[in-house]
Amino acid sequence: MMDSNTNCLPSSSGIIQAVGLPQTFTVDTNFKPQSFTTSTYIINAPTSIASRRLFEELYHFTEASLPCCHAFPSSESIFKWSIVLDGPTDTVYANGTFFAELLFGVNYPFSPPEVGFLTKIYHCNINSQGQVCLGLTRNWKSTMRVVDVLKMLLSLFYTCNPHNPLVPHIAKQYVNQYEEFKKMARIWTKRFSS
Repeated sequence: MMDSNTNCLPSSSGIIQAVGLPQTFTVDTNFKPQSFTTSTYIINAPTSIASRRLFEELYHFTEASLPCCHAFPSSESIFKWSIVLDGPTDTVYANGTFFAELLFGVNYPFSPPEVGFLTKIYHCNINSQGQVCLGLTRNWKSTMRVVDVLKMLLSLFYTCNPHNPLVPHIAKQYVNQYEEFKKMARIWTKRFSS
């Protein structure tokens, strides 16, 4: 018997539609677990270090429950994750919903994922192409997790690093005209992420 289950994801924020997930999910209530030695398991088993680690990361992320952050692997590949970040209420990005992607290479976790914003954001460490300056390449360790990367992304809502900008004119404004920076960040948030 199959039944629908949509309670596993928050629907009020439009996350289901935003990341392209189906409106309903089916659950097979007659599912019988098989032994790990069956050929079905072997055929469907993750075959690389990267994919095994990413399946582990997905479980770890669901256990971590980061506020303001939702992450979903693509239905086509565990190597591409969609990220939905809600602008924290105590920041200039409040009430904004920002979409980003994590792209993992076959060398993950020995090399960092690529991070990119899909939503325009007024920030000196995120350029108009969505590239993000997090210092992942410089500071990456194979023990770091997806949750650590997402915490770094969330920290960008609270502060800019004007000493290592991708957008120098925003960095200059952040340092010299902070009130104007806040005004522009709020305008962009309202225009592009609401």
